[in-house]
Amino acid sequence: MRLQIYKLIPEDMLVTPSKYRSPWIQLLVFLVFALGIFFTLGAAGTFVVAKMNGVSMKDLTKVLEGDFKIAGAKNIMAGMQVVQFLSLFIIPSFLFAFWADPKSPLHFAGAKKPDHNRYFSFALLLVLASLFSVAFLGFLNEKIPLPQSLLDVEKRQNAAIEILVKGQTPADLLVSIFLIGVLAAVGEELFFRGCLQRILIQITKNPWVGIIITAALFSAFHFQFSGFMPRMFLGVALGALYWYGGSIYPGILFHLVYNSIGVIAGHYMPDEINKPESLNDSVPILAIMGALGIAAVVYLVQQMKKHSKTEYTVVYPEKPKDPFSQLG
Repeated sequence: MRLQIYKLIPEDMLVTPSKYRSPWIQLLVFLVFALGIFFTLGAAGTFVVAKMNGVSMKDLTKVLEGDFKIAGAKNIMAGMQVVQFLSLFIIPSFLFAFWADPKSPLHFAGAKKPDHNRYFSFALLLVLASLFSVAFLGFLNEKIPLPQSLLDVEKRQNAAIEILVKGQTPADLLVSIFLIGVLAAVGEELFFRGCLQRILIQITKNPWVGIIITAALFSAFHFQFSGFMPRMFLGVALGALYWYGGSIYPGILFHLVYNSIGVIAGHYMPDEINKPESLNDSVPILAIMGALGIAAVVYLVQQMKKHSKTEYTVVYPEKPKDPFSQLG
């Protein structure tokens, strides 16, 4: 009798996707994927980058530690950027999504059409509003004293970004946009919003708590703590854009445009980027523009919520009942 009923039940009702497992289990599996693939594929990728650039692993390590006088340092950093985003963000996120929902992994990770195309417009408007708010929050963040160890880490991070952005030709600019704009937008949105935020919202059972925790982790991961506040603010905006729009594509657009603006500014105005002391002369204007920017972001988030079709019970449906549970 049981075998006969089994033949009448669709296969997808007999295999429960892992997305119905405990969110704590999902978080553990996600971290195992991320760290495991990063250390294995990342190590292999590092070896390939060293061979392609004709340097020893010792010299490659020196470049990663900030010694950019070694020949081919920029190419090494570019190669390592690709390795990092593939091995830590993109590949682990796709594999986790496939583990969680083999039948529709892209849909699970948010790689689907948003509920409405207006969320792409929201993304571009958020970029514009964020430019003003981030400048002011960054100014405030600069006033917070930090340990020298964190400042040293940030100095190395900034130097690494600077060498990737610097260039003389349009081709150099396009490569920088790809490395810092495209790769970061796709990789970080898949990892932080498509996977991690989804898990944390399910753990906390509160969308905004999950969004804020994810934004804090997103900011901390960059190891640039003089910009922790503005980057977390951006993470919250990106998290809201994903939650209310039901897709990572508007967030990828936001991320791509925002990062590309920074790359273009760094390419054409390298001497003007790192001058926080110049802001001291225009604090009142900066504060006003910052307040207006933050208010604009809050308003846009409210509008996204107003037009959203996202429902918690749809994003996190109950586990299907066992078709044999009533057979005894």
